Amino acid sequence: SHAAALDWDGVPKTTIWNFQSGTCHEWVERAVKANLRAARAAREAEDDLAEAEHHEEVARAVAQKAQNVMLQAQQDAIRNTLQSPSVTPLLRFCSNLAKVLNDDPSHAKEADTLEFRKYC
Repeated sequence: SHAAALDWDGVPKTTIWNFQSGTCHEWVERAVKANLRAARAAREAEDDLAEAEHHEEVARAVAQKAQNVMLQAQQDAIRNTLQSPSVTPLLRFCSNLAKVLNDDPSHAKEADTLEFRKYC
């Protein structure tokens, strides 16, 4: 009799069937039930795998989108900085310094020039 508690899959938690005295019919019945449980578990595992793969795909897409947004934000920050009126004098100075160094590379090793190049 099946008075004992069953686990989530309908399998008895405690042994209630004596396999040594089981009839051929009981063995077949138990084998069929086990086969059905295994088939159901396999289907559920396939469903879970498909769902996990979907979530992984969504996560990759979201991560890519976030990376693109961060890259765009960095590019916008650089563009805004370069277009800022307060940066214009520095950009002009660095451009002039580059021209001086191109015209006369001997200035490249001077202490003042090395100090200025840190900011350009």
